[in-house]
Amino acid sequence: MQALNALKSRLLDLAIRGKLVPQIDGENEVEQIGKAPKENPFEIPKKWKWVRLDDIAPYGKCERIEACSFDRDTWLLNLEDIEKDTGRLLQKNKIIKNQGAKYLFNKGDVLYSRLRPYLNKVLVADEDGVCTTEIIPLKPKENTLSGSYLSFFLKSQYFVQYAVSQSYGVKMPRVGTATAKNALVALPPLDEQKRIVEKLESLFAKIDTIQKSIDEVSQLGASLEKQLLQSSISGKLVPQLDEELEVEQIGDAPEEVPFEIPEKWKWVRLESLGTLFSGKTPKADELTSSGNIPYFKISDMNSSENQKYMRHTEHYLKTTPKKIFKAGSIIFPKNGGAVFTNKRRFLVRDSIVDLNTGGFYPNKNYLDESYAFLLLSSIDFREISKGTALPTIDSSKLKSYLVPLPPLGEQRRIVEKFEKLMLEIQKLK
Repeated sequence: MQALNALKSRLLDLAIRGKLVPQIDGENEVEQIGKAPKENPFEIPKKWKWVRLDDIAPYGKCERIEACSFDRDTWLLNLEDIEKDTGRLLQKNKIIKNQGAKYLFNKGDVLYSRLRPYLNKVLVADEDGVCTTEIIPLKPKENTLSGSYLSFFLKSQYFVQYAVSQSYGVKMPRVGTATAKNALVALPPLDEQKRIVEKLESLFAKIDTIQKSIDEVSQLGASLEKQLLQSSISGKLVPQLDEELEVEQIGDAPEEVPFEIPEKWKWVRLESLGTLFSGKTPKADELTSSGNIPYFKISDMNSSENQKYMRHTEHYLKTTPKKIFKAGSIIFPKNGGAVFTNKRRFLVRDSIVDLNTGGFYPNKNYLDESYAFLLLSSIDFREISKGTALPTIDSSKLKSYLVPLPPLGEQRRIVEKFEKLMLEIQKLK
């Protein structure tokens, strides 16, 4: 997706520099509107002109009105309704109650978000409505400026960078009125604007089609991965061998089982196959920036360096703690919204983890480490969590969770086949 977004950005850059469509000899040169700037941001074709935004689409001349003045069929546009960067309308809501003062806009107006300009939220109104006062309606000068061209120009990296560099406020940066009024816009002849818009819309549609195909293939990969995991833990991935011994029942045999497994396998409770543990957050004065015992927070699972194996952290224990979690343990979020991400990670070194992290250390007499990882990955923690505002894994349900246990030799064959097939699936994703 990043590569395709970069391609769109590059096309916009070419468009506003006059390099996307050819100039036509018969087209008239644009007349200078307002005072010509002494310095130009970049070179443009001879028939184009640099003009101030306020001279071709007056900025800040908004009609302010109370939302209660409209009926309930009036379109109400808020910032969250616009997708960042693309300007795609995510939802179209109607006024349902008095929500304070709004700006009135008309069909064809260019709606520009002055709040957090780095989010790059711009669209052309397809009908009349009202919007939050953080969105500025711009009315393109008739017979001079295409609203669609202006929308594309405002979404270009040139303009976004200008707006961001000139915005004020730290937590809630905004584009000031004077800054926007004085912004320089590269203005082509009107017919060329229309050709630029037509070309961009055509190219962007093709890029979106490519992205849709990529997303569909990625979804297929995710579906195949899920099916592969289920085949791995149900005895359908590799053949059973006659010479392998049947697994001994560990603990009481359950009366009901989730699904059928091979005869030599057994259903057992997770707590019978290893040690379940919870982390503990150390005090700040117990930590240092280097050492032998790494400390991992739940957020460290998000690092690109920790996608399966926990290798990178900025925190270490100054001294060896009494409670330590062994290398080979499988850790996962156990408290908070991260529970629903269903992440699993291996500890590659003896470590400690924070209190929002749980873990499982497999008993190697029963479990191959990598097969244990597959077992843990097959558990949807959302189904065994409790609480809504602050979800947490129900430890009693996790301990008693039934998992299928094959012979050790078959576990290793399953892992080998799983990893081989996953390499092929990853190519789709």
